[in-house]
Amino acid sequence: MRRTARKDTIRARLQALGADLDRVFVLGPGEDDKAPLQFPAAIDLLDAALTQTQAKLVVIDPIMAFFDSSVNTSSDQSVRRVLLGLARLAEKHNCVILLIRHLNKTGRRQSLYRGGGSIGIVGACRSAWLFAADPEVAGRA
Repeated sequence: MRRTARKDTIRARLQALGADLDRVFVLGPGEDDKAPLQFPAAIDLLDAALTQTQAKLVVIDPIMAFFDSSVNTSSDQSVRRVLLGLARLAEKHNCVILLIRHLNKTGRRQSLYRGGGSIGIVGACRSAWLFAADPEVAGRA
């Protein structure tokens, strides 16, 4: 069983980092441990939250956990349909939607293909960054 980060965990971590919690809004699993939002079904819920909070940064971590069962995460076309809805929300609300994508276990491939799910996740985004240990210099991240 996979655990999801709870609202109280996220807020506690942000507080420890010195975040202004009056400016933090967590939309997702809470004390009742419900599943995270599932896209594309939750697009309207996120739209309403952005309208209410006027947030300028949305972090979805990890994106793979937020695709509903109707999304074939190995299909470029299926993934891009969901991400298009998120891109439209970002444009509508003039905000950034930051998607966190974890690396897969295959360590010998080009970095572009190291993320879980379809290459469409990177292809649909405006930019993609990889944060990992430097494979050529031991101890350097």
